[in-house]
Amino acid sequence: MKRKQANSPIVFKSQAWPIFVLGGLVLFVFAEMSYLSLAKFAGFNSKYFDLGAMSQAIWSATQGLPLVFTGQGIAISRLARNVELIYFAIAPIYALVPTPQILLVIQALLYALGGIPLYRLARRKLNNPSYALVVSAIHLFYPVAQTAVLAEFHSDTLAASFLLLAIEAADRKAWRGYGIWLALALSCKFYVAAPVAALGAVLWLKGERRAGLATSLAAIGYGLIAFFAIRAAFAPPAAEVAQAVNVQSSTLGYLTSRFNFGFIGQTAVLRLVHATIVLMPALLLLAWRAPLWLLPAAVTVVPALLSSDFGPSFSYRTHHYALAAPFLVTAVLFGTAKQLNDPVPDGKKPAWQGRLRLTLFMVLIFNLAFIDTPISPQFYIDRPALEQGLSSTRFGVIPRDEFKADWLTSNVPAITPLAADQLSAVRLTNREILYLTNYVDGRPLVDLLPQVNYVVTDALYDAAIADPVESERIFEGGAGYEYETIRTMRAQPDFQLLAMQDGLLLFGRGGDGLATAVSYPTSIENIDPIASFEEINLLSYTVEQTAPNRYRLEATWQLTEPLENAPNRFAVTQITGLSHMRLVHLPASIVAPPKSWQVGEIITEAFEFELPEDTPAGSYALAVGWYDADHIFGAHTDERSRLGEEVIGGQLVIP
Repeated sequence: MKRKQANSPIVFKSQAWPIFVLGGLVLFVFAEMSYLSLAKFAGFNSKYFDLGAMSQAIWSATQGLPLVFTGQGIAISRLARNVELIYFAIAPIYALVPTPQILLVIQALLYALGGIPLYRLARRKLNNPSYALVVSAIHLFYPVAQTAVLAEFHSDTLAASFLLLAIEAADRKAWRGYGIWLALALSCKFYVAAPVAALGAVLWLKGERRAGLATSLAAIGYGLIAFFAIRAAFAPPAAEVAQAVNVQSSTLGYLTSRFNFGFIGQTAVLRLVHATIVLMPALLLLAWRAPLWLLPAAVTVVPALLSSDFGPSFSYRTHHYALAAPFLVTAVLFGTAKQLNDPVPDGKKPAWQGRLRLTLFMVLIFNLAFIDTPISPQFYIDRPALEQGLSSTRFGVIPRDEFKADWLTSNVPAITPLAADQLSAVRLTNREILYLTNYVDGRPLVDLLPQVNYVVTDALYDAAIADPVESERIFEGGAGYEYETIRTMRAQPDFQLLAMQDGLLLFGRGGDGLATAVSYPTSIENIDPIASFEEINLLSYTVEQTAPNRYRLEATWQLTEPLENAPNRFAVTQITGLSHMRLVHLPASIVAPPKSWQVGEIITEAFEFELPEDTPAGSYALAVGWYDADHIFGAHTDERSRLGEEVIGGQLVIP
C-alpha cells in the first residue's frame, strides 16, 4: 500500500503532462487570436462588412427580427444569403454583451477549442501523447485557419470546430454527439452541406455505410432546402432587390457574384500561389496517404480557388478556406496513422515521426511567413502601406482611434436610423436601420437619406490600400474616400452639419448647424499672398468668435498654376496645443475642390467650428497647410503628405 501511494504521484504526472501542454497551447492561441481580433477592432481596422453586418444581424435577432442587416441599402436577412441559423444561438450571448467584440472572442474561443477533439482523436490513432500534441499544434497554427479567424467574423470559421468535434465523435462511433455537432456545423452556412456530404462519402467508403449514407443524404437535403427554400422565403421583395446593385439573394445573383470562369486563365499564377499556401503544409508529406479525407477539403478549396469574387480568387487571407482546414489536418493525422506499421530499419526511428515533426515545422514556417501574429518577426515592423503587423492599418491603435471611439459614443444618437462610413458603422450596429455612405454594392446615399435622421462620415478616412506599383499612392480608400459623401450632404437642405472635430462629421436633420460657404470675389483689397502652398496662394486668413465655444474661420485662396495632372489636395488648420483639433477646410477642399478652380481665380471660404467646453484658456496658434489626398498617409496630415510648408495663419485666444 505504501509503495502504491509513493508511486501514485508519478503516475499522475506522467498521465497529466500532455493535458497541461494541450491546455497551454489552446489558451495561448485563444489569447493570441482574441488579442489580434480585438486590436484590429480597437484600431478601426474592422469594417461594417463583414463584422458589422453580422453584428447588426445578430442584434436584430435579440429584437425579434430574422437576422436582418441593412448595409447595402435594403433590409436583408442572413437567411436570404448564407442561411446562418447559428446566429440565433449566439443572440442570447449578444443580448448580454451587445458589442461586436463578443463575436470576435467567441470565434477565437471556438477555434482554439478545436485543438481538443483533434488531440483526443490523435491520441487514439497514434497512441503517443507527444505526437498527438504535434497534430493539435498543426491545427492551432495552420495558416488558413488563423487567417480565417482574423478575417472579421464569419460563421464558416465557427463551423470548422464543429466539424472537428463531429469527426472525433464519429471515430468513437458516438453517433448522437456526431449528429449534434454536424447539425451545428450545417446551421452555420448552407454551403457547409458540401463538405458534410463529402464527409458522409468518406464514412461510407471506410465501412460506416449507414452513418455515411445518412450524413450525405441529410447534408444534401438540408443544403437544397436551405439554398432554394429558406433563402427564397426570406428574400426581400423583387422591387427592393432591383434598387440594390448585388444583394446575392437570388440563385443567379449568388452564383454570378462568385464565379467568372473566363477570368481564370488570366490569373492562374496567383491562384496557384493561393493553392500552395492553403495546401502545401498539409499535403507534402503525410496527407496524401489518406486521400479520402482530402475529398471534403477539396469541395471547399476548389470553388474558392476558382472564384472571381474579391480577387482573382479568394485570398488565403480570407475566411473562405476555413472549412477545408479541419479535413486537411485530419488527412495529416490519418496519413500518419497509415504509416505506423511501416518497416523501421535497425537503429532508426519510425519515419512517420520525423515527417510529422517536419509537417509542424512547415506549418510554423508558413505561419511566420504569411500570417500577422506576435510570433512572427514581421509583426513588429511598421509597414502601413502593406497592412501588416502593428501598423496603424492592421493591428496598431493610434490616439485618434481612441478619440474616435469616444466621439462616436458622445455624438451619435443610439437606435435612430442613420448612415455611416464603413469604419464608423461597425461601432454603430445596434439599430434597425444602418446604411453605408459609400459602398460599391449598395444603393446611392442620396436615395437613402429620406429614411435616416443622421449621417456619420470622416473627412480624414484613414483606411487605405496602397497601389501595388507606387507604394505611397492610394489604390483604394484614403483621405478622400468620403469626399463625395460630404459633397452630397452639404447639398441637402434638410441636413445640417451638427458636429465636426478632427475630420469626423455628424450631419442631422434640423438643429443649429455649423455654417459653411464658398464665394468667388472678383477682387480683394490685398492681392499679395501671405503664404504659398505650391500652386495655391493664401491671400487672407481670419478667425472670429460667433457664439460661446463657436468660431468662424475665413480664408481666401488663389490658384496660380493648373492642377489637371496634380494630386488631389485638401487644406487643414491645426489648432496647436489641442489634441484632435484638426479642422478640415470643407468648402475649399471638398465642396469646391481646387481642381475645379480656374488659374488666377479668387476663392473665399468660410466655415464654423466649435471647441470642446472644457478647452483650457490660452492663446493657440492656427497652423494651416495643404496635403496630398492621394497619398497613402494623407489622412495623417504630416510631413509625408504635406504640399509645401505649414504656416501660422493666426491666433485663437480663449479667455
